[in-house]
Amino acid sequence: EIELAKRTKEVVKKNDELEEKNKNITDSINYALRIQKSILPTKKLLKEYFPESFVYYQPRDIVSGDFYWYEKIDDKFIVACADCTGHGVPGAFMSMISSTLFKEIAHQEQISEPSQFLYKLDELLNNTLKKTEGFTVQDGLDVSVCVFDINTNILKFAGAYRPVVIYKNNTLERIKTSSCSIGGLDEISKTFETHEVQLIPGDIVYMFTDGFPDQFGGDNGKKLYIKGFMNLLENSIDMEMDDQQVLLKKFFNDWKSDKNQVDDVLVMGIKII
Repeated sequence: EIELAKRTKEVVKKNDELEEKNKNITDSINYALRIQKSILPTKKLLKEYFPESFVYYQPRDIVSGDFYWYEKIDDKFIVACADCTGHGVPGAFMSMISSTLFKEIAHQEQISEPSQFLYKLDELLNNTLKKTEGFTVQDGLDVSVCVFDINTNILKFAGAYRPVVIYKNNTLERIKTSSCSIGGLDEISKTFETHEVQLIPGDIVYMFTDGFPDQFGGDNGKKLYIKGFMNLLENSIDMEMDDQQVLLKKFFNDWKSDKNQVDDVLVMGIKII
C-alpha cells in the first residue's frame, strides 16, 4: 500500500507537470496567433478599394500556414493568396517570413509585375532559408499574385501552383498558372507567366488555397475537389460578396461535419463595380 501510494503520487505529479507544460505551449501559440493576426492586412483596406469583396480565412489549428497580403502601391493594388508548407506553428513561421518578403519586394524592390514578383520571391526565400552543411530547408509556398490597376481595371496575375478563377462574360473560368512552387528543393528551372485581363463591372476574381477543395466530407466522406468548389462558386455568383462568404463558411462546415479539418482554408473574392 505504501508503494502504491508512492507511485500514485508520482503519477499525479507528472500529470500536473504535463498539464503545466501543455498550458505554457498553448499560451505561447495563442500569443503567436496575436502576432500573426497583427501582420495580416485589415479587411477595411480591401473594402476601401473593392467594396464588393471578402476574405474567408479558417485556420486548421490556432495559427495558420495560409495567409493573405495586399497593399496599394501608387495606382496598383497588389493582392496575394498564399499557402505555406505545413500548417500550425511551422506554417505560421513560413507565413510571417513570406509576408515580410512581400513587403520588401513591393516597396524596396518596387516590383509590381506578377511574374517578376514571383521570381524575386523565390530568390529571396531561398536566400533567407539558407542551406547549411548537413541541413537543408525544404519549405516553400504556393501562391497567386494579382495586380489590379485601379484606374483602368486591367488585371495582371501570375501563380506558383495556385490558379486564379475569373467570372467574366457569364462564365466561370479557372486559369492554370505555373506548376512550380516558391522555394523548396526544386532544382528545375522555374517559369512564371503573367496573364492579363481587362475587367469590367460585374467581373469577379477568386483566389484560394487548396484547403477548401481538399476537405473530406459529405455523405461519402470524399474530397470536395476543385469541380465541387467551382460549382459552389458558380451557384453563388448572383449573391452579394459578403453573402458569398457566409455561404462558403456554412457549406464548408456542413460538408466537413464531424470530420477533422485537414488543412488551413483561405478563399478571397473581389468583384469589380
